[in-house]
Amino acid sequence: MSNSEPLTILKLPMGDISGDHWSMTGRNVPGYNAALSSNYILGRNLSLLAKTAIFCARERIGEIALAPLESNPFPDARPEFFRAFARAVELGVGIKIKLSAPFAGLTKAEVVQRGAGLPLELTVSCARPNGNIHCGACTKCAERIEGFLAAGVEDPTVYLRKSRRQILSG
Repeated sequence: MSNSEPLTILKLPMGDISGDHWSMTGRNVPGYNAALSSNYILGRNLSLLAKTAIFCARERIGEIALAPLESNPFPDARPEFFRAFARAVELGVGIKIKLSAPFAGLTKAEVVQRGAGLPLELTVSCARPNGNIHCGACTKCAERIEGFLAAGVEDPTVYLRKSRRQILSG
């Protein structure tokens, strides 16, 4: 028997600040061969964590887990940011919240290997998904495709477009 709670969906509209960014418009999404640094969304983790931390404080939840990988070089994905943020939450709302990043330092392939046997087809990595269907053409799909290949794990993901590497590998 599971002791998990029902899922709570928090909304964080960002159109007033980032309405013209590719993550909001779906236009000029970084392509398959673009540098992973092109995925940067200014203050993404900061924004998501702020609202999540307030929710956790209200509900007396003492831990927030995030999943930045080795390939995430962004300022708000560094251990020192997480430590400072946790301290700011404690000062600002009076509750100590632990921030966990269990995949920090791992590659996508290592995460795929750890998740082998789990329903990975239910996860979404795409920067431009159509529902749960991955586009197959963005940098996030590239990271996923390459991660499954490097891990030697069959990729159960449905892609709108298969990459040349997927077609060649079979």
